[in-house]
Amino acid sequence: MDDPDHEGCIIPLPFKGGEVKQFVKGGTAVSQVGGACLYDALPNSVVQDLTGDGMTRITACPGYEETTIFSPDEKLGLVMSTRNSPATSCAILGIMPRPYASHTMSMIYNNVYMYAIAGSRFFRKGNVGPVLIDIEKSISDPSYFGVPFNDPEENWVYHSPMSWHPEGKKVMWQEQLRGSSQRRIMIAELLDYVPSPMVEAQPTPDDIPYATKEPEKNGPQGPMRGKVMGKHSGYMTFAPEFGMKDGHVAGQSVTTYYHYSDDGKSFYNGTESISQPGDSSVIYDGNVTVNGENNGEMKLRIVFSSGSYLAPPRLDKNPDDDGLPRSHGYAVYNGVRLDVADMRE
Repeated sequence: MDDPDHEGCIIPLPFKGGEVKQFVKGGTAVSQVGGACLYDALPNSVVQDLTGDGMTRITACPGYEETTIFSPDEKLGLVMSTRNSPATSCAILGIMPRPYASHTMSMIYNNVYMYAIAGSRFFRKGNVGPVLIDIEKSISDPSYFGVPFNDPEENWVYHSPMSWHPEGKKVMWQEQLRGSSQRRIMIAELLDYVPSPMVEAQPTPDDIPYATKEPEKNGPQGPMRGKVMGKHSGYMTFAPEFGMKDGHVAGQSVTTYYHYSDDGKSFYNGTESISQPGDSSVIYDGNVTVNGENNGEMKLRIVFSSGSYLAPPRLDKNPDDDGLPRSHGYAVYNGVRLDVADMRE
């Protein structure tokens, strides 16, 4: 939408959620994939209120994760998460929060999903959960890890769905033997947990403010484009340029930060881009710094080869023209460093 206070500038609208996983709060809210925090670079799990516009971020993982299935008392959750699989989590792309990051990164979400989830199921050692969490701890403490129910080095990989027993002391999920069609069902019993009463069912509202009554004809089309003023200082720009090449979409979307700050405490400078050369591969380049109350730096390139769910992309580490691997570099945020070299191909 247009920025009423700055001529020629825009205010990016938040994404309206994502894939719905479960009704919660007795039927007055839904657990879904989303981006409740505008600084999240990769998807997290959120709860969207159906009686208003409220959205709560349930997880704050820098890597890729989507689903939280709530226990009957809604005190615990089972999460589809890469947090216990650092070599395939893609957390290097999300460790540094960036303003309106979901608008920058949305073009590469599918590739991250195919790498982290499909790749682990078919050939790449890694896993995608599940992880048991305490909901309140997960909401209030970004460093909270939870209890993983998997080993990323094993050959059994989580596969949807997962569910809770009505008594609230058992969970069930499905696993797939990596690279095969063989499946098994896993059950875990929480011997020491004393569940609270099941959340009482309530009528799901007929009039949901969040929902659209008809297609949004005037909504944004394609990648974000325009200039966004920082609430405190500086600005950032979104500049996509795409066309067709040999039957494939080709081009580049560039996000640039010019001393951008919303809070006057953390200041962003630099550029990140997502390119599609026209051969089905996707390239992410990040050269961004944040200084002030929070400090970090991204200097990295990620190249995902062409791929689909049945033929997931690989991380291209072949030598480039400059002698470096095509995928290389690092990201560091408040003293925590992640390196592309540690990611699996």
